[in-house]
Amino acid sequence: MSPPTLSRDSRGDFRRSRRSSSLSSYCHRTPHRVSPSPPQPQPDPPLAHIDLQKSCQSPRLLPAASIAYACRSVLTDPFAYADSLLPGPPLGSTALRTAITDWLAAFYGEEAIKVEDICITGGASQGLAAILQKFSDPVYTRSVWLVAPSPRKCVRIFEDAGLEGKIQYVAEDANGIELEALARGMSEAEARATAAVNIRPAFKAPEKYPKIYKHLIVCQPAFRDPTGATIPLARRKELLTLARRYDALIVADDAADFFSLPDSEEESWPLRRLVDLDRETPGRAVYGNAVSSSSFSTLVAPGCRVGWLQGAPEFVETLGEVGTTVAGGAPSQLAATFVGNLLTTGTLQGLLRDVLLPTFSARRKALVAAAERELVPLGAVLPRQSKGGWWMWVRLPGWCDGTVLCAHLKEEWNILVEYAGGGTFVGMDCDGCLRLCLAWEEAARLEEGVKRIAEAMGRMRKGRQRVDLKDLLG
Repeated sequence: MSPPTLSRDSRGDFRRSRRSSSLSSYCHRTPHRVSPSPPQPQPDPPLAHIDLQKSCQSPRLLPAASIAYACRSVLTDPFAYADSLLPGPPLGSTALRTAITDWLAAFYGEEAIKVEDICITGGASQGLAAILQKFSDPVYTRSVWLVAPSPRKCVRIFEDAGLEGKIQYVAEDANGIELEALARGMSEAEARATAAVNIRPAFKAPEKYPKIYKHLIVCQPAFRDPTGATIPLARRKELLTLARRYDALIVADDAADFFSLPDSEEESWPLRRLVDLDRETPGRAVYGNAVSSSSFSTLVAPGCRVGWLQGAPEFVETLGEVGTTVAGGAPSQLAATFVGNLLTTGTLQGLLRDVLLPTFSARRKALVAAAERELVPLGAVLPRQSKGGWWMWVRLPGWCDGTVLCAHLKEEWNILVEYAGGGTFVGMDCDGCLRLCLAWEEAARLEEGVKRIAEAMGRMRKGRQRVDLKDLLG
């Protein structure tokens, strides 16, 4: 506060000037007033990120607490912890093999499944690599047959085994695989091998590799990635007959069998697997012509690299002699013991029944309904209405460029979508096709993601129409 000023009155005495003091104080304290500015437009809040590309379970579905309890149970058990921490037997943890046998027998209604039919792997990919190491030869093996479209990342496994030039693709039809085209291709491959006098393995000595197959057929019989196709029972029998005729091994990824949704109206489920048909049908070869591959990475967690193979006992025993197992013991031994605990306590079965299947069922219903409501009116086509698995295959209308659409979705709509025509899938022309995955996002976000795709497509179509009109008017 400024000091009061002094002034003379009529008598010549000095007195304080309160008024000037108050005025000075007022002017000193009061800020400068300006006219209020008009409100500025606020930017729209950023769109939440949505990922329809990631093909693994969302964190909410990962059973971290159950895995922690299984780890503690195994490692504090004086009769179990040593087996889990030491190298395992060649075919894997006996406790896990037994648990898998009992589980599969109950799930498939197959009492004929024996422990001798099962071996433990480090996941489906590692199991396939082990099969190629032990049962294929870069020269003698004529062809590796993959159903198109097939994920490009899987091709590397065959390239590493020296089979890069042997990879062939067979198209998918209404029954999951074009059998006539496959038969014709295998016949032509046999004719070329005969002309080249390719009658014995060039690199694999029979003493260490007692069985080398002429052909390998790798397929996913149920809810196939990316199209969701399922091979019906009649076609499976025909495929097995063809494999026996041409000395082929069918490697069937059967992990999706466990993801048939509760409201499924498919024929009696689960279908007979190729490995079961091979065992039951008279005339099975010593090593068999079909093997079933599955992994706990889709059932427990993506990082749980533990799986199993089921085949003829002679096939399984020979697979236990692969070099990596002989040198270092069974793959994923420690993790395998934890998974064995999840199975024997019923925890995994409960997770699948009470959490995974209801969640994926709700998500699929939401995704299908949103696609039919938002995308189909724009000209998109949903070729298959799969009753299980994680995938939805969408064919875009001819006016919509998939590369431009996906780039636009990523940059402006904050959503990731797998464009099949971008090289992710091989074996056929996938231009104009999208693969949507329901495993990562919740149902509401799946619906929001499809809505964004539709809005982006609508804007692209309007922009195209404006360009066409401009060209028409010159």
